[in-house]
Amino acid sequence: MIALVAKTAALRQTLALVSKPRTFVSKAYPMFWIFLELALGLALFVFLVWWTLPKKNRDDEGPES
Repeated sequence: MIALVAKTAALRQTLALVSKPRTFVSKAYPMFWIFLELALGLALFVFLVWWTLPKKNRDDEGPES
C-alpha cells in the first residue's frame, strides 16, 4: 500500500511538471505588451496627424507676380 501511495505521489509530481507550459517568458513579459500598445498608439497618432496636414499644391511654387 505504501509503495502504491509513493508511486501515485511521484506520478502526480511528474504530471504537474509536464502540464506546465514550457515557454521562455521572463517575468517582464506583460510590460512588453504595454510598451507595444504604447508604440502602436503613438505610431497611429503620428500617422493620423501626418495624414490630416494640408498638402502642398505642387502647381503653386511661389507667389505670382
